[in-house]
Amino acid sequence: MLTLDNGKILFFTGDGIPFGSDGRASAQDDSSHLGKILLIDPVTKTFEVAAKGLRNPQHAEFVDSDNACIAFMEIGGVTAEEINVVKVSDLLDTRKLWLGPQRRWKSPRGNHLHLPWSCRHVWITTP
Repeated sequence: MLTLDNGKILFFTGDGIPFGSDGRASAQDDSSHLGKILLIDPVTKTFEVAAKGLRNPQHAEFVDSDNACIAFMEIGGVTAEEINVVKVSDLLDTRKLWLGPQRRWKSPRGNHLHLPWSCRHVWITTP
């Protein structure tokens, strides 16, 4: 969960599917809040879906000094692991839904780093 400069909250949900199962069902289901990034407005107590197609997002954080990009780890059903970096502005404009790894990439998942061109200046370091 991240709090944005405008007071809204980005809340990350997993797909709720058991280990080893195909997690695409709930993550792609528009009537489900699972497998999504939700943009929550605590003032109006409403939310919108900012992204869908996520399996098990974890460890979200801002990765630049002006909070323009966030990174989060995505863990698949069995072995796939990746780091996604997303522009916050892409998540704020819910008319153009950001599509998570299950929807965008046709290559096998696992041990990937996905950076949008506008966030290529972000340095990801490993321990």
